[in-house]
Amino acid sequence: EEGRCVRTLCGHPGSVFDVQLQGNLAVSSSADGIRIWDVRADKPVRVLRTFGSVRSAAVWRNKIVTAHTESPVLRLWTF
Repeated sequence: EEGRCVRTLCGHPGSVFDVQLQGNLAVSSSADGIRIWDVRADKPVRVLRTFGSVRSAAVWRNKIVTAHTESPVLRLWTF
């Protein structure tokens, strides 16, 4: 059946601002940082504590670029 929820990933204490997919991983960003999820296992495999609230994140290969609400800079992370 199309249009039905097949996974629910819980872990951020507040709102999620952005989500990116890379293969079997999902990268989500929120006020508490970034979580990297194994979407098949329905659990986070890594939590990156950031410098303030992450407004958006872009995933490319094994890197994440983040934009923050309190800072005019972009940050590059590896995972």
